[in-house]
Amino acid sequence: MTNRSYYDVLGVKPTAHFLDIKKAFYRLSLYNHPDKTHHLHPVERNARTERFKIINNAYEVLNDQQRRKWYDKH
Repeated sequence: MTNRSYYDVLGVKPTAHFLDIKKAFYRLSLYNHPDKTHHLHPVERNARTERFKIINNAYEVLNDQQRRKWYDKH
């Protein structure tokens, strides 16, 4: 997951509207958020926590218009 683009992480196209990005983030967050994984085996819980961090980073960049423009250029 670490070498994937932020768009791939969220499962959206680079042309996605910010509302689609937000929907994708919330959908993935419900599955991977640490508060939702307490019942899982520690290995799976840790994996989902790491995924959540990557998902959150992707959302923070793609949800901010200026950061997204910079990301798209680099």
